[in-house]
Amino acid sequence: MIFLLLAELILHRDEALSSIISVETFDLSLSIGQMRIEEEFGGTGVFSMFARRITTQLSQLISFVLRLIDLFTHGNRNRAYMDKQAATIRDEFNLNKILIVVTSVGKVFGILTQSGGILWKHYFNNFAPFQHFNTVQVPLFHIRSAAHYTHQPLASIVYRDRNSLHETHVQTFNPYTGDLDNTLSTSSLPYRIKHVFLSTQIVDEFCKVLLFVDTNNKIHTYPSVPLSRALSTQIPTYIYLFDKNEQVFIGYYLSINENDQQSSTNLKEVWRVLFQNEEVINIHTRSSSDRVHSAGIVLGDRSVLYKYTNLNLIAVVTEGIDYQKVPFINIYLLDTVTGSLKLSHTHKRVKSPVHVILAENWIIYTYYNQRYRRYEAVSSSLFEGPAQYNYSTFSSFDPIEPVVQSKAYILPYGVNAIQVTTTEKGITSRDIIMAAPNGMLIEIPWILFDPRRPLDLTPMDREEGLIMYTPEIMVNFESVINYYKYVYNIRGIHTVATGLESTSIVFAYGLDLFFTRVFPSRVFDQLKDDFDFMFIGWSTVAFVVGSFIAKRFAAIHQTKKAWK
Repeated sequence: MIFLLLAELILHRDEALSSIISVETFDLSLSIGQMRIEEEFGGTGVFSMFARRITTQLSQLISFVLRLIDLFTHGNRNRAYMDKQAATIRDEFNLNKILIVVTSVGKVFGILTQSGGILWKHYFNNFAPFQHFNTVQVPLFHIRSAAHYTHQPLASIVYRDRNSLHETHVQTFNPYTGDLDNTLSTSSLPYRIKHVFLSTQIVDEFCKVLLFVDTNNKIHTYPSVPLSRALSTQIPTYIYLFDKNEQVFIGYYLSINENDQQSSTNLKEVWRVLFQNEEVINIHTRSSSDRVHSAGIVLGDRSVLYKYTNLNLIAVVTEGIDYQKVPFINIYLLDTVTGSLKLSHTHKRVKSPVHVILAENWIIYTYYNQRYRRYEAVSSSLFEGPAQYNYSTFSSFDPIEPVVQSKAYILPYGVNAIQVTTTEKGITSRDIIMAAPNGMLIEIPWILFDPRRPLDLTPMDREEGLIMYTPEIMVNFESVINYYKYVYNIRGIHTVATGLESTSIVFAYGLDLFFTRVFPSRVFDQLKDDFDFMFIGWSTVAFVVGSFIAKRFAAIHQTKKAWK
């Protein structure tokens, strides 16, 4: 929407940002000085590394002097340009990032999280998203991450052709500039696809490749490379597909030989799970950035309760009507390697939408209870028990029957979207970010959803730090992270880890957009904004000066004592 007054632009608003369907984040690029620091340890000998270090420090000194000269010469005239350049360079704690958002109308944006400004935007013609149950989605992948600083990062999106829904397009672009990479893009794939995922191995120039499954259950690589390079030859690959018409999950097995140079092969079916008299309405997977720091929980008696951390689990949500015409919703945890069900919950007289979080060894989902006319949440945790079956590696084929503990809670508000905070190492406590219909974004500690909350607290429970169970989740208004800036019609929440373990990034999108940082375990690894640097500095100077004065007086005293 553009308004012009006397041929001067006074307002520019991108309405496409109200229809975001896919979000990914990229780290900002390293500065020249940071790149040189990374290259300091690339030498083969001590003298070459020492020479490179001296050269790097001299170049940093020269850059600093030139910036001072430019500042004194031009003053604030180049301030806007310098701020813009600094905004695209990674900060010390990796707090600022680039948001890559894809909209349902085919417009892709690169947004700086520091200012919220649009860095670039690109429109794709004949764009049509994929249908995913009751929503639409566009797969967005990291082809090459920012960790390989000698190369520019790359991202790819996969979408259908609006004029011919059987045709699939792949567009690869630079997330920093939005420039398309024509060598890794295609106008149309020569086969119809059912599923797409990213390779586990890095191939040429630190890039990953896309793997497509066509309608004949044949897997292809794009760009075309041997499957032995795209997938691990040591560990078998298992994937699953869902047939919406037959309401069946099918698991496939893919084994790659090291000497195999084929870029496509057929999948082998290994299991099948059919849902009868119920319809699958959604499938939820855990986030690829989910981190599990601890393998167990230390109890009050100093024993350990080990977590059942199966990374192959997915959450399946189904709904139906029983023989008494009562609506119900079922929640399943399905192992995609063996096809076994690890958890099954049934709720009657409830209705969708069902919002699900699957992380570590627990699952939280919300729904609307028609009988009591309220929103409820159920939390379940899976444990192996007091002994761990395998201390080194986990396998879905291990004969483990997880112990499930569950609790139900009453929510004070409705739920539009729900997500969990993410940190770099997973050490920080988890918080649940919940978007309410009234425009509030609420941060609720996971400990309030802990299914191990007892009805009566014992000394061991207090030693462990558990809270007594109450069915209501009490929300303090201090937990509203957007304060009075209400955001409405939120459809999704995206959380990202930063370089600081205490800090997690939250981006909520829908009709409105909201971005902030949260600190689930408070700020324990950085100084506060009101920290008194002057007091500490002058105190340090006073101690240093005082130590020299005391040393001088002590020397004089010893001299006088020796002359007596």
